[in-house]
Amino acid sequence: HFSQNDAGWAGGAIANFDNSTITVIDSTFVDNVATRNGSQLGGAIYCGDATGSLAASLFQGNSARTGGAVASARNPLTVTACTFLDNAAVTSGGSGGAMFINENSDTTITGCAFLGIRAVSTAGALSNRDGSDVTIVNSLFSGNDALEGGLRQGGAIWNGSLGLCNLTIINSTFAGNRADSSGAIHAIDLGPLILNSVFWDNSATSNPAFGGIARRGGSTSNLIQGTAVSGDVVANTDPLFLDADGPDNAPGTADDDLRLRPGSPALDVGDNAATAEPLDIAGAPRIRNGTIDLGAHEGRFTTFARSFPGLAPLADDNGNGRSNLLDYLAGDDPTVPHNPGSAPTLVASGNMFAYSFSRRSSATDGQVIHEKSTDLQTFTPMIEGVDYTVISRQTLGLEQERVTLQLDVDPALSPLHFFRHRFPTAP
Repeated sequence: HFSQNDAGWAGGAIANFDNSTITVIDSTFVDNVATRNGSQLGGAIYCGDATGSLAASLFQGNSARTGGAVASARNPLTVTACTFLDNAAVTSGGSGGAMFINENSDTTITGCAFLGIRAVSTAGALSNRDGSDVTIVNSLFSGNDALEGGLRQGGAIWNGSLGLCNLTIINSTFAGNRADSSGAIHAIDLGPLILNSVFWDNSATSNPAFGGIARRGGSTSNLIQGTAVSGDVVANTDPLFLDADGPDNAPGTADDDLRLRPGSPALDVGDNAATAEPLDIAGAPRIRNGTIDLGAHEGRFTTFARSFPGLAPLADDNGNGRSNLLDYLAGDDPTVPHNPGSAPTLVASGNMFAYSFSRRSSATDGQVIHEKSTDLQTFTPMIEGVDYTVISRQTLGLEQERVTLQLDVDPALSPLHFFRHRFPTAP
């Protein structure tokens, strides 16, 4: 944990130079600064002429003139599964509220979130310039802005200047980013190559078309708000995020939920060949229904309130003796006659037991807990790999699946065994 460190020139917490290597894993960098003198690079980390690898780490509240959290120059950099939250490029002419990539520092960013980041001039979240090539995969940019200072360009990304910079964006989501010019991406020389991505509700005082992208290179299989161009799948069609600005109704905070709801036009319409990444930003498998989805998240997601607005969760509208909420969590429609096929079953074969149940695979409000008992009085949680193994998942529909578990039972412990599954959110 690196907190409240201060550097006058570069790397508020860590500065890495001269053909060395830095590897950062599962770490937090909070409120570090590099804002006192000179170039003021990298509020948390600076890599110069040194190879960098950052993974599974949180960067929050860090600040510098350029690269509020991370700055790199003349070196390869890999950033994986990191969250950048509320960092800033704070002084006049600042660029790259989260990251400043410079001087042939080729960078790959995979599975990262950039939330609520700002810059006083350009590149609310990420600045790429001087011959660097950047590839961004399975990442999201929400609520970032470049609304202060001089240029006010690129609410999320600023790309180019002093050498051609290639920017490739694959299966990523840009939402609620803002700038005076180019709410999402401002490109100087080369337009970015954009594949399987979603751009929605990015805003700019000028240049508002194309989802806030000032200049585009190639474009294949995207949902982009604004005027459609060749290669776009859809334009000006709401992607139906689950809750883009979260319960706090403020974009750019940790509760933003940019997963796709059932019925989203971004589902199952992407180009499978665009990425070889097997997992999405949440670690879920890609390509669930034969064709990859657009954006950082794979799959459709919902809640009881969204699927059945106005329906009382604890009522029993179809009279089957099970609450509306439990019907929903089992993947059924609580407003139609009961579906007996979704009831759990237990099949015994010698000492082997197969336990099957139905669940709504798209539900975000119903985690399944499996429990066991020998007396029906005390139930204890079951552990996957110890008490049971998942042996099959059968898709019954777009939002319902039938799961079968092999239960590991030792009859020597007790002649009686009882099993159940429950949803903690459902009384």
